[in-house]
Amino acid sequence: MKRLTQFFLMLSTATALAHEPVYTTAEFRSEFAAVNFEPNSTKLTPQSSAALDSVAVILKRNPEQHRYEVHGHTCPDAETADASARSSVQRVEAMVKYLRSNGVPTANITTVINPPAGITAAGCTRDRRVEIMLVETRQVEVKPEPVAVTEPSSPARTVEDVMEDGRKRTAPESITPPPASEPKLTEIAAEQGKQAVAIYMAGDEPKGAQGVHKIMGGELARVISGSESYLAVDRTEIILEQLAKEHTYQRSGAVDDDQIKALGQQLGVQYLCISDINPVGKRYYLDTRLVDVVSAEIMRSVTETSALKDAEDMSRIARSIALELIEPEATRNARLLRKKIFRYTAIGLDILGAGMLAYGYYEETNVAKYVDESAKEPEAESAAKRRNAAYIVGGAILTSGITIHIFF
Repeated sequence: MKRLTQFFLMLSTATALAHEPVYTTAEFRSEFAAVNFEPNSTKLTPQSSAALDSVAVILKRNPEQHRYEVHGHTCPDAETADASARSSVQRVEAMVKYLRSNGVPTANITTVINPPAGITAAGCTRDRRVEIMLVETRQVEVKPEPVAVTEPSSPARTVEDVMEDGRKRTAPESITPPPASEPKLTEIAAEQGKQAVAIYMAGDEPKGAQGVHKIMGGELARVISGSESYLAVDRTEIILEQLAKEHTYQRSGAVDDDQIKALGQQLGVQYLCISDINPVGKRYYLDTRLVDVVSAEIMRSVTETSALKDAEDMSRIARSIALELIEPEATRNARLLRKKIFRYTAIGLDILGAGMLAYGYYEETNVAKYVDESAKEPEAESAAKRRNAAYIVGGAILTSGITIHIFF
C-alpha cells in the first residue's frame, strides 16, 4: 500500500511538471494610425492633420510604456523607385517632426521604410501613406505539439505572419496575438477633464462635393477637441462598418435612438456628433447635432447652407458649425449679439458712406456750374472743397463698412 501511494504521488508530480506552462517573449505590431500626404508633397492632407492631432494626445499618454514605429512605403516602378524612396523618407521625417511639434516624445519612435510588396506600379499611391505601428513585447505561453509515442519527436513548427507591407516575422504556432491595448477615448478625455465625442458624417457623400465627409469630419474633430469641454475623434468609418454588420444602415444615414445608445457603448463616448449633408438647388443644407448617447437627447443642433465649392469652404463651414455646437449658451449668445451689432453697424456705415459719396457727386455738379460763371469763382472753390471732403470721408466710411462685412 505504501509503494502504491508513492507511485501515485510520483505520477501526479510528473503530470504537474508536464503541464507547467513555458513562456517566451514575442513582438506584436498593430496599426495604431495611418495618414496620407498630398501627391508629390510632404504636406499632410487636411483630414490627416486633424486625425494626427487627436492621435498625438494618445501618444503623449504614458510615453515610456509603449514603443512605436513610423512606417513609410515605396512603389515598385523601377523608373521612379529612387524618387519614391526619397519621398517616403521625407514623409516619415515630416511625420516625426509633426508629432514632436505637438509635444510627443520621439525617443521611443523608430522609423522604417518598407520595400514594395507586390503592388503594381500603375496607379501606385501607397508611398503617400505613412502608418504608426504600436510595438508590444509580451510574455506568451508556448504549447508544444503532441508527439506520437511510436514516432521520433520533431521540432515545433512555426508559421510565418506576413504583414501588409511584405515583411515577415515568425512566432510559435500556438500563439494568438491579443488585441492591441489602445487607450480608450473616454479615458483620455477623463484625464483632461473633458467628455468624449465621436464624429459621424451620415448619409452618402454628395457627388458635387467630393471629399466633404473627410474634410468636415476631421475639421469638426479638430475644433471640438480644441475646446475646454470635449475631446472628439472622427469615427465615421467605424460607425458605418458597425451599422452594416447589423444591417441597419440606410441611404439616408439616419440612426434611431436605440442605435445611438448602442454605438455610444461600443465606441465608449458620451456624445455622437451626427452631420448630414443634402443638396438644395445649387447649394447644400448641413444639419449637425450633438446627441447624448445615454438618453439619445439632442443637446444642440446647428443648420447651415453652403456651396461647398472647395476644401477651404468646407473647412470654414465645419469650423463655424463646431463652434456653435460646443460654445456655452452665454458665450454663444454674446457672440451672436456681437455679430448682430457688427452687421447693423456695417449696414449703417454703408448707407452713410454712400450718402457722403452722393453728396460729393452733387457738389461736383455745382463746381462745374460755378466754373462756367466767371463771377462765381469763390463759390466754385468752396464747392470743390466740400466735394473733396465728401469723397474722402464717404470713401473711408464705406471702406470701413465693407471691411466689417468681410471680417466680422
